Amino acid sequence: MLSSVPCVSMLIMVSVYGNWVDSNGNKYHPPYTCTFILGITGSLIYFLAIVMPHGNWAIGTMMLGNFIRGMGGAGKTLAYSYVATTIPLENQKKVLSILSSTRTFGTLLGPPANILVAEIDTSISILGLTIPLNPYNTVGLIIALGEFILWLYMILFLKEPPTKEKPTSGSTTSKPVQDEVGWGDIIKALMHFDMIFPLIQVIVILFGFTL
Repeated sequence: MLSSVPCVSMLIMVSVYGNWVDSNGNKYHPPYTCTFILGITGSLIYFLAIVMPHGNWAIGTMMLGNFIRGMGGAGKTLAYSYVATTIPLENQKKVLSILSSTRTFGTLLGPPANILVAEIDTSISILGLTIPLNPYNTVGLIIALGEFILWLYMILFLKEPPTKEKPTSGSTTSKPVQDEVGWGDIIKALMHFDMIFPLIQVIVILFGFTL
């Protein structure tokens, strides 16, 4: 249940972030800021679950933390639309390959991170509340720190895509306005073999990984 909760919240939120970017003039800083705040909040809630009464309260707190963290994680998929918006078409495959490889590299950092916190057994006091620190809840602090570093990195280095100029009323070079795409068109595209086959592959891989 704890492993599945982030996937559920990501499924709910991923289209919200996409619509957000579409509706705010293709600006990425506001939704990305939201993702990092949610990621930090969820990780801190997971970290603090240890002070809750053992049993359903503690498990429920961890599930809440994971759910909120998943809401933030959904926004990371904006990286792919950012590449599609800012990178020339002939370079997109290379950039997307690098982007995908970083996720694999990130999973490789999991075991070293676990080794790093394996021997932690202490506590801290905040506002009179004693919070135990052990190998399990300290992971929440590491993830929160990672989210904060990425947030700063985004603020300092991520450039917004250039604003597209709107064609003037007398312009003869403007492209014709395309018809809006409906849900029927989207479903039809998803049912095409070239789309549904890799989608099924990803679903099976992620299912096996989570299991």
